[in-house]
Amino acid sequence: MRTITRPQFEAFDGTIFDNERTCREHEKLHAPERLVGLTLEQINGAINRADPELGDAIERTAYLVQQARRSAGDYKRRPSDTPTDTEVPAEEPHDSETGELLPDVQL
Repeated sequence: MRTITRPQFEAFDGTIFDNERTCREHEKLHAPERLVGLTLEQINGAINRADPELGDAIERTAYLVQQARRSAGDYKRRPSDTPTDTEVPAEEPHDSETGELLPDVQL
């Protein structure tokens, strides 16, 4: 009789996999689920790289949110009512010598 030990990989939700690739794919697919119920301490751990896997889940979820917003058109430019820096308001006519405002002349 022989004892055979094979490596197993456990995802954040407890699912067991025989190889690392499928485990990572599962975690990537279910990344938003990992964010449910996080504490401030856990979020700080992700920011400070104490928990890089949680940081990856946060980044993946942010990417999914951006994709959804882009496909919905949230990032498209919209016309603005306020003038931009490139728009220069029309200057009223002045006398070049005296600097006085010229009267409106309608033709």
